[in-house]
Amino acid sequence: MSVNKYRPHILVLPEDEATRQMANGFYQNIPDQRYTQILPVAGGCDHVVDCFKSDYMSSMTAYEYRHFVLVIDFDKRPNRLQHIKDQIDPNVLARVFILGASLEAEDLRRSVGANLETIGQLLAQDCQNQTRNIWGNALFETLQDEIERAKKILRPLIFS
Repeated sequence: MSVNKYRPHILVLPEDEATRQMANGFYQNIPDQRYTQILPVAGGCDHVVDCFKSDYMSSMTAYEYRHFVLVIDFDKRPNRLQHIKDQIDPNVLARVFILGASLEAEDLRRSVGANLETIGQLLAQDCQNQTRNIWGNALFETLQDEIERAKKILRPLIFS
């Protein structure tokens, strides 16, 4: 199902199958799914950025209620977040969120001891309940500012 682009909505672009599974688990725990859409897997971090820039960045200007979540693995590259942000138009950057584990989704799966869809469900529960059971995991440690920014802006859209 596609979202109404003239109302507040969130598009999610996962890097690979693992990040798609987490996004899907999160999506399953959203009370009203009409405002969120998971896009097809991009096929790698660089492809996420390229796909966003070529297919979606211009629409961010046209659709002021559009928010975007890029779900990637940071592959233990601390500069990856800033590198990606540097490629995004500053006029839309406030509505783009870059989230993922500091290593890979599979490392998060091993750390939490649950499958990736379940982890996504638990992340959604953390957002809804305003807890940090999974979001507080060490593999999200370097992204805490981005996570807090996403919670502040996206949480009311998802869990209102």
